[in-house]
Amino acid sequence: MERFLLPASLLGLALIAVGMLLSDGGPGAVMITLVTSLLALALFRHFSDEGNFLTVVFLTGLSTRLAFGLFVHVFDLRDFFGGDANTYDWLGSELLLRWTGAVITSDPIVEWRLASIGGGWGMYDLVAAIYFLVGKNILAAQAFCGVIGAATAPMTYLCARRLFQNKQVARTSSYLVCFFPAFIIWSGQLLKDGLIVFFFTSFRDDDGAGVTA
Repeated sequence: MERFLLPASLLGLALIAVGMLLSDGGPGAVMITLVTSLLALALFRHFSDEGNFLTVVFLTGLSTRLAFGLFVHVFDLRDFFGGDANTYDWLGSELLLRWTGAVITSDPIVEWRLASIGGGWGMYDLVAAIYFLVGKNILAAQAFCGVIGAATAPMTYLCARRLFQNKQVARTSSYLVCFFPAFIIWSGQLLKDGLIVFFFTSFRDDDGAGVTA
C-alpha cells in the first residue's frame, strides 16, 4: 500500500503547492508548510525504526488535509465548515497589533475577548505568532494546523506501538487517524481540534508511556 501512497501523495502535494501559490497568501503558506513538515519528518525518522512508513503516512495525511483546506480557502467555505477559523484570524490579528504597539484606539469588545480565558485563547497567540512571521495570512495559519493534523497519524503509530507492543495495531491506528473523514475536516482548517488531538497523542506519563484520550 505504501508503494502506491507515496507517489500519489507527492504528486498531490506538488499540485496543492501550485494551487496555494496561485492563491492569496500562498508563498507564506508554502513556506510554513515546508519548514514545519521537514522538522516533523526529521523527528519521526529519528525516533522510529519505521521511518519510511511514518513518512508515507505523514505525507498522505498532509496531502489530504492541505487539499481540503485549499478547497475551503478558494471557495470561502469557512463559515460552513468551521466558523471559528474566522474568529481566530480576527483576534489573532488584533493580538498581533497589540504586541507591536500598532493599536491606537482599543475596542472594548476585542479587549474583553482577548482577556477572557475561553476555549480559543491559545489559538489567538498561535495565530498572532504565525502572522508575526509571515504577515496576516489565514492560509499560512491553516497550513500549520494541517501539518500538525497530519503529524498526528505518525504520533498515533508511536503511541500505539509503545502501549500495545504490536506493529499491526500501530499501523492500523495510524491509518485510521490519517484517513478518518471528520478528522481531516477538523484538522485541515484553522481550528484547535487537530492540535488538541495531537497533544493527546504526544503526552507522556511518568512511566514514559503515551497517553491517549
